[in-house]
Amino acid sequence: MASPSTDTRIASTPLGLLLVQLGRAANRRYTAAVKPIGLSVRQTMALFALEREDAMSQQGLGEELDIDPSNMVALLNDLEDQGLATRRREPGDRRCHVVEMTKRGSKRIAEIHRTAAEVGDRFFGGLDEDERVTLHKLLVRVGQTADLPEGFRVDRPEEDLFEQ
Repeated sequence: MASPSTDTRIASTPLGLLLVQLGRAANRRYTAAVKPIGLSVRQTMALFALEREDAMSQQGLGEELDIDPSNMVALLNDLEDQGLATRRREPGDRRCHVVEMTKRGSKRIAEIHRTAAEVGDRFFGGLDEDERVTLHKLLVRVGQTADLPEGFRVDRPEEDLFEQ
């Protein structure tokens, strides 16, 4: 259990900085959890995006992940080497590469979902289910005004997001 001085330090940390620290802690946990399955957090985020969209332009995926184009090429090279995604040129625009998840990637995504759920259960273990739902809704509202990458921007009313 945290000492009173730690509790006071956390409680007195400005909210934005607390979110930065929690984000770092979550990143460390996710990094450790996906390493045994041979992936990075960014690679899992790319696969989640491809799962949602089926196919995306390489540039669009890079924008959604908020990743530099040169790093995007390396990330996709790794996913292709593992047989989890493919790139192909867009017939109408040879400058554009379309990225798609492979069947192997689709199979791997189920394992990634399980891993993410396990990490989330441990990370948010101090919250009951109602508190988790409330936190999620609040963070989505914050995301509506935050400077998030294109793919994470929320343009629909909150009620629409949670009815699905």
